[in-house]
Amino acid sequence: MSSTDLYRRALARFAISLILTIADGLICPIALYNTFGNGVMFALVLLLMVPWAWTLSNIWQHTFSDLRRIQDTVSMHEYDDGLATVDRNA
Repeated sequence: MSSTDLYRRALARFAISLILTIADGLICPIALYNTFGNGVMFALVLLLMVPWAWTLSNIWQHTFSDLRRIQDTVSMHEYDDGLATVDRNA
């Protein structure tokens, strides 16, 4: 995968991760508050939060993996550019 494609994918994943994290921060407390008196629904909401959190952590893990790959690619290009500059000056 080219650096540009990787960069675009990382940006898209980062945006999705942020949107889902904000949605999770808003929706889960409201759902828990609305179902607090009903034991069955409250337990169901708590149970459904587990796969949601797992999915969210998986999305963030892939996002950080892409960002690390981009960082490695950029540092490699900067290193190569630095070597080319040293060779020209020598």
